[in-house]
Amino acid sequence: MQHLNFHSESTIARGFLLMKTKVSLWVTIISLAVLILALPLDKSLAKSKTPTPPETGWKWPANITIMTDVVGSNAHMMVSAWGPLLEADTGMKVRITATSGAGAEAKMIRNNMVDFGVLVGPQVGSFLIPARRGHATQDGGPFQMRVCFLPSMAPIGYFVRGDSDIMTVDDLKKAGKGLKVGVSITSPDQEAAMDALLAWLKLDWEDVTRVEFGSWKANVLAVTQEKADVVVTTPPSPLTVEAASSPHGIRFLELDPAKNPEAGVRWSKVLPTFSFARCGIGVKEARGLMMPAMSGYLCSTEDQDQGLVYHMAKWLDDNFDSYKDKHPMLPTASIDNLKAIADSTWVPFHEGTIRYLKEKGMWTAANDARQEYNIKVIDMYIEAYQDALRMAREKKMKVNPENKDWIELWENYKKERGLPPIGLKTDTEIAEALKAL
Repeated sequence: MQHLNFHSESTIARGFLLMKTKVSLWVTIISLAVLILALPLDKSLAKSKTPTPPETGWKWPANITIMTDVVGSNAHMMVSAWGPLLEADTGMKVRITATSGAGAEAKMIRNNMVDFGVLVGPQVGSFLIPARRGHATQDGGPFQMRVCFLPSMAPIGYFVRGDSDIMTVDDLKKAGKGLKVGVSITSPDQEAAMDALLAWLKLDWEDVTRVEFGSWKANVLAVTQEKADVVVTTPPSPLTVEAASSPHGIRFLELDPAKNPEAGVRWSKVLPTFSFARCGIGVKEARGLMMPAMSGYLCSTEDQDQGLVYHMAKWLDDNFDSYKDKHPMLPTASIDNLKAIADSTWVPFHEGTIRYLKEKGMWTAANDARQEYNIKVIDMYIEAYQDALRMAREKKMKVNPENKDWIELWENYKKERGLPPIGLKTDTEIAEALKAL
């Protein structure tokens, strides 16, 4: 398995934090109310299909729509950085839309209301495919999505106030119930990062004080405002820079599984789709520290036009040098990191992207096996989820993430079906797992 590089100034990762910035006039913002209109879900319920080959004499369409999370987020600004170049180079109208929640974005992608969407890898592996938290809805759950390209990579870390007595992650336990743990409730993966921190510490929510915030910005800045003692962020984010420049400053806490293997195992059980890497980017307070790392994907459904995906992947690779310096996190959106993701991911790649990687000599038989396995696993989750929805209807049970009876039914049924867990696997593990399917 290839290792991803987080160790240089030129390797700046994608975060999931809000940033306030000017957005080009060409960006189209669709209101959230329009974005989450209910649509038929036949496509999302279908199992994997044989993709249609690209047509001869292919031409760029008149327009495409790309969705990210909220306006001003790193993902939104990265797409906004290369979108105008794509538009000028191809003659397409490139529309960028935004939404405030990962669940709403997933629904837009699965129903083909947008051509592409940017999703965080751990969000997909820990919540979307296994239908946890905000994805465990009547019109949610797993679907056959595909990776088209790699927006970027990102380390994430936990910080406290710079003048705090909390010097190490273990010092958090000393505060007991008085420890105020900030939680952003706008995205399940961000909230789960705090669950993972407590798992590292062998604490439960009953052992600390949970402080919820309705926006990522409010959550990150809460430490500087003494509303929370510890929050999670990505080191290069402008919000992190703002927090670091406050009079009290900030201090990042190192999480190194090599120094505390048992804590690392507990953390990874909560978020098995993360790895750990030494941070060499962002604010100086974070550099040199070991911390979790994640990837972001430019995604589509499996039935997105193969020609469009192929040419998008080719354009993003061919023009990498033209846009990589237009946002501090774009240097990680390279073809080499895309290959590293192909060698380790739990999300299938789109056939258009596979075609391009094959032309580059970057797709192997091991990638074919991983692709086969990933598709089969998602099909298993789709079938199981539909069965669970049917059982819920028969019991007249409300399908809602807040309904404990429904969540218990679904979680127990996954165990009953023996669905394989989503997470990092080696090529050898993939080969062995395929024999068992």
